Amino acid sequence: MKVKALSVMILSLLPVFVTGQNGENLKNLSLKGHDKKSDRDVTFHRIMPFSDASGYFLAVRYDDSEVTERMVWNSLKDIEFYPENLEQFWQKEGLRTRIYADLLRKGLRNDIRDIMEGYMADYLASLDAKDLFVDNYLDSRLYEILRKVYPPGNMDGRRGVRNIIVVSNLTPDAWIGPDGTMVLTTAVFTILTSEDEVLALMAQEASHMFLDHQLDNFSRMINNLFDPDLSSIITFNLEQEAEADNSAIELLRYYGKDPGVLGAVLNKMKAYAERT
Repeated sequence: MKVKALSVMILSLLPVFVTGQNGENLKNLSLKGHDKKSDRDVTFHRIMPFSDASGYFLAVRYDDSEVTERMVWNSLKDIEFYPENLEQFWQKEGLRTRIYADLLRKGLRNDIRDIMEGYMADYLASLDAKDLFVDNYLDSRLYEILRKVYPPGNMDGRRGVRNIIVVSNLTPDAWIGPDGTMVLTTAVFTILTSEDEVLALMAQEASHMFLDHQLDNFSRMINNLFDPDLSSIITFNLEQEAEADNSAIELLRYYGKDPGVLGAVLNKMKAYAERT
C-alpha cells in the first residue's frame, strides 16, 4: 500500500501531457518534420479533438505560414520527422504507432495499471538480497545508457522507465515490469560485448512499455476470462515483438548507430537459449 501511495504521489509531481483520465487531449508537442507531399517543413503543436467529438486532428504550423492548420492522421505517412531530443523521439513514435490514438480513445486506464503495479510489487518483495547483484560502477553505466533510451519522468501521463535492477541468474534475460523497473540478469553481460548492444536491448524492452503491450495483454486475458499474472503480461506475441523491434531500430537510427545491432543482440539471446 505504501508503494502504491508513493507512486501516485510521484506521478502527481511529474509533467503530464495527457489531460484527464479519458486522455481527451494531448498537448505540448514540439516535434518538427518535413511534409514530403507538399515539400514544406512543419511543426506539430497539439493533438486536438474535433468540435463534434468525432475524432482528433493534429494542430500544425508550416514554416512558411503564420496560420495553424489541421492535419489528419492519414497525412502522417507523408511526414519525415526530425526529433531534436529524446522526448521528441518518443513523441514521434507516439504519432507513428497507434499508441496516442489508443490513449485518446481509451484513456489512461490507471485502474488496470495499478493492478499490474501490484504484481510487480509482489515480485520485488519476493527477492532476497542474495538475488540482487549490486555493483556501483555497473549501476552508474546502466543508468547512463537508460537515459539515452528513455527520458526521466513521464511524457504522457503513463508510467515511464524509472529503475534498473540486476538479478543474479545464469540465463540471459531482460524485461520491464509495469511499474517501470527494468530487470536484467547477470548472464546478459556475459553475451553482450558493447554498450551499443546494451542500449539496443534496453530500447527494445522500453518500447514494449511505451507501446502499452503489457496493458494490452492484461486486457486481452481479462476479456478471455483468464486470470493474468506478471509472467503472462510480460510475455509478448510476434506482432508485439515486431512493433518493439521497429521502435528500437528507430532509436538506434536516431543516434546514428547501426540498426543491425539489435538483430545481433536478439540472435545472441536466441543462440544461448538453443544451446541450453
